[in-house]
Amino acid sequence: MSEYEVVLERQWMLLRQLLKTPEGLTLCEMAQMFKVSEKTIKRDLASLRKVFGPWRAKNEAHGRKRYRYESQSLNFDEILDHMELFALYLGLKLTGALEGTEIGKKANSSRAKIERTLRSELLDFANRVAPLCRHWGAYSEEVCKAIDAICVGLRHNLVLNLTYRSLKSREEKTYEVCPYKFYYRDNCVYLVGLCCDDHRVKFWKLERMSKAEVLEDRRFRFPTDFNPDKHLRNGVETVGVPTIRFTGFAARVVPEEQKDRIISLHRESDDAIVCKMDFERLPTFYNFFNMIMYYGSHAEILDPPELREKFKAKVEELRQNYIASGDDPVKYYKKREEEAPLSSNTPTSEGANEKPDDYDEDVSYPIVIDDLTLLGKKRGRGRPRKYPLQISTAPKKRGRPRKYPPIEPPRSQEKPSEERRKRPRPLTGAELLRRLRG
Repeated sequence: MSEYEVVLERQWMLLRQLLKTPEGLTLCEMAQMFKVSEKTIKRDLASLRKVFGPWRAKNEAHGRKRYRYESQSLNFDEILDHMELFALYLGLKLTGALEGTEIGKKANSSRAKIERTLRSELLDFANRVAPLCRHWGAYSEEVCKAIDAICVGLRHNLVLNLTYRSLKSREEKTYEVCPYKFYYRDNCVYLVGLCCDDHRVKFWKLERMSKAEVLEDRRFRFPTDFNPDKHLRNGVETVGVPTIRFTGFAARVVPEEQKDRIISLHRESDDAIVCKMDFERLPTFYNFFNMIMYYGSHAEILDPPELREKFKAKVEELRQNYIASGDDPVKYYKKREEEAPLSSNTPTSEGANEKPDDYDEDVSYPIVIDDLTLLGKKRGRGRPRKYPLQISTAPKKRGRPRKYPPIEPPRSQEKPSEERRKRPRPLTGAELLRRLRG
């Protein structure tokens, strides 16, 4: 054990003794306990004060002091590790609605203290994972296992094998995905990532995942300037800025629930309101239709005309379903099942390439960014390369260049003669003896 580790261990044990002893310890008692001098104990107390704050000191007779730490403010057995602080930081990131209140101020203060403690890599990881916490209710066991694997891929930039079934797909498919971050919209959490098959940024809904597996031998490079909203707006059909008329209870509820989306509001004499609303950030017509159906007959789309016609066509489809089933829908569908035993879930040639109505899987557009290219497989020995190997054609010369070029000796212009070019080989000792004797 090094000298530095011995000092740390002594200071740690000293802190524990000060917490265990409510009446406090004197310098002499602490020096005898750890078999060091009182000056060493004073230096240890000064180091603990810098890290854990000031201690409590009680003066006794003859100028003697007793030192102790308040167990209420610091407890040795309840010090949080980095991952516990990380989990707490995730919860504190969701206190934005309390901004301006006393609780919000305390949340901001504690969040700032944790930010000074955690490493920058963990803070960046928290920003990418934070939307998970906004989901209402607990996730299923299957989704929890997938989330654990996705978090490993997010933290270490590893490629995933994702087993997923889209909204209108007949069967599950497996994708190779570079996970970028989580995205929250309308109480649904999506994984945003690059699909390695077609190099497109896509959205995968967590509830439709059945399995996620980390590929430890494949690493990708995360783009620091990535913005999922940009891909969402350019990759899906948005509703735009419609004008909607609300009556009855909807006229009272909409200004409360949708106040962030209201651009302008006009009140009519019969307590109805006409609102121009911004739905650019609401991804698809599917979500917009659900919202309007929630208000029922108390909501009517006035503008634009194409959105009104599309909504009317959707309502007509809904009406035809109720007309076709008649007064006894159970009998009607039972009869249909007897006539056509083939299940609707059986894969057929029709609809095999059908795109989902939601925005989670096939809604995307091609993108070319150098940082999104895969770095290849892991090397056989050692850690994987952080950046691809760059091979230069000309080898780099080592050392500093010469201040002056080397002076070469002058060469004679005369060509060497044939005799000079072919010199005789010198005789060995044995050959010289044979010549002398012979």
